[in-house]
Amino acid sequence: MMDTKQYLTSVRYLEQRLRMKQIHVESVQKDINSGSIFARKLMADVRDETIQAEKNYLKAKQEAMDLLNQIHPESAMILTQRYWEKKTMPAIASGLYLSERQAYRRLNSAIAEFQAVLDSSEIQKAG
Repeated sequence: MMDTKQYLTSVRYLEQRLRMKQIHVESVQKDINSGSIFARKLMADVRDETIQAEKNYLKAKQEAMDLLNQIHPESAMILTQRYWEKKTMPAIASGLYLSERQAYRRLNSAIAEFQAVLDSSEIQKAG
């Protein structure tokens, strides 16, 4: 079974991969504008890869959002800020008007809460 940190980080990874593909498309587009025939073929391949990467990312993000919607809103917010927005714990604590220690406690509680939902989801998919 995947743990909460791995799961949420994997969605962030898919987003980063999609962005890299989009940058690649822009780069190849510049080559096409310079008249390269090879670039035209490459562009078709890169576009296909980018479309697939986008589908994978959107599907994973939607699944993660569905799971996040099953936990307490504050827990979902903390996990989103920490793992997707890559905010520091001091920044999260400040935004919630908590001490950093309290914020870590809430993060750990949110991780446990999400893990229970994730485990339940994986059991249902397997069954």
